Amino acid sequence: MRPVLIAIIIIAFLGNISGQTLKTTEQAYNIDTLYIMPAVGFIACQYKREVVLCDSLNTVFLEILRNAISDSTKFTINYLNDDSILNNSAKEYLMEAIPRFKKLNGATFSKVDIGNDFERILQNREGRYFAFIYYQGFEDDISAWEWIPEFSIGTEIGTLVFSGDMLNLFLNSGGPYLLINFLIIDKTTRNFLFFENQVLYESPMKEKRVKSKFKKIINDI
Repeated sequence: MRPVLIAIIIIAFLGNISGQTLKTTEQAYNIDTLYIMPAVGFIACQYKREVVLCDSLNTVFLEILRNAISDSTKFTINYLNDDSILNNSAKEYLMEAIPRFKKLNGATFSKVDIGNDFERILQNREGRYFAFIYYQGFEDDISAWEWIPEFSIGTEIGTLVFSGDMLNLFLNSGGPYLLINFLIIDKTTRNFLFFENQVLYESPMKEKRVKSKFKKIINDI
């Protein structure tokens, strides 16, 4: 994942940070089994006065998200929690594509075809209903997390530092936050069925609050 890509995503997201739900009007749907693809995104933190990617907190968050998914009982959920399912190109595409849905209204959302890229990602997967998760979080106090064995900062793509307006934009929530985008596709009809953008103005490490937000998303489907 390139730093410039992350910068673009941050700008796109924080330009419109309120919650949003979109549902298709093109077809009725009754989901019995939902296959959730591996979540893509990042957790950043403030470390030595710099904003950097935090690999360790990202790992912790993914475990919190996994627990939230396993607690959902509205319908059968199969979390395809294997990072190898998505190659780097697919991950970068999803990180660019999923945030764009927040710019759509309900009528436009209902008429958008899934396109070749989503089709390519799903072409070898059995099942009909698939969900994609994009997340973006920021933790402003990592002092409580440095106990994590081999605590690491930006080990995969290096330190990500913003300055000036970009840093102000990244921190405009006034503190820690978490953004979650949840997108559902009907592979059979090639329709987007559901999109929700949720924001939590608290630490992305608060498991109970993350579970509450995820439960709301599932209940809104």
